[in-house]
Amino acid sequence: MTFLYGLIGGLLPDAIRIINNRYNPVLPEYLKSPSFYIGTLFLVVLGGGAAFLLQADSVVDALAMGYSAPQIVSSVLQQKANIIAPPVGGRQEREEDPRCLNQSKETLDEGWWGM
Repeated sequence: MTFLYGLIGGLLPDAIRIINNRYNPVLPEYLKSPSFYIGTLFLVVLGGGAAFLLQADSVVDALAMGYSAPQIVSSVLQQKANIIAPPVGGRQEREEDPRCLNQSKETLDEGWWGM
């Protein structure tokens, strides 16, 4: 049963995203892609596996573990992807952009202590 509730917890983020777009008359492009469904299946199984391996004691624990495990893994993978391939508009463009903070030590200190 723990594995099943973990699976449901792993499905929750995508289900919430789809429910939030229910009034949008245009179907989002990612829903037409098989990679979305493959990724969702992977994250759902990861959620179930986390709840099973961590031996959730209750339904709420299993749902929470199933929900959080895919979120943690996807955020770690996103950070790794940003290290390997920085986002468009690399450091040079950010330094030239007047909307960005100047990355000098003085500016960082003033910004930190000025809060």
